[in-house]
Amino acid sequence: MLRQMGLRREDDEIILTEDRIRITGRTVNLRKGPGTGYGIAGVAEKGEQFIVAKSEGWLPVETANGVCRVSERYAESA
Repeated sequence: MLRQMGLRREDDEIILTEDRIRITGRTVNLRKGPGTGYGIAGVAEKGEQFIVAKSEGWLPVETANGVCRVSERYAESA
């Protein structure tokens, strides 16, 4: 399943790219912001794909819950 990311969050502007990632962790938290200090907005499963915009180690992705972030550590180019 491929999901597109949103273009804007309240606290920063997100620019859509053509980059894609595939989740590599078994079950990975999607964050409301760029860091573990932000709340969990959802969960991505291994193999799930997203279109992203790069952002300081945390990738913004579009989910059913809106734009969330996932750590680059648990994702790879798709």
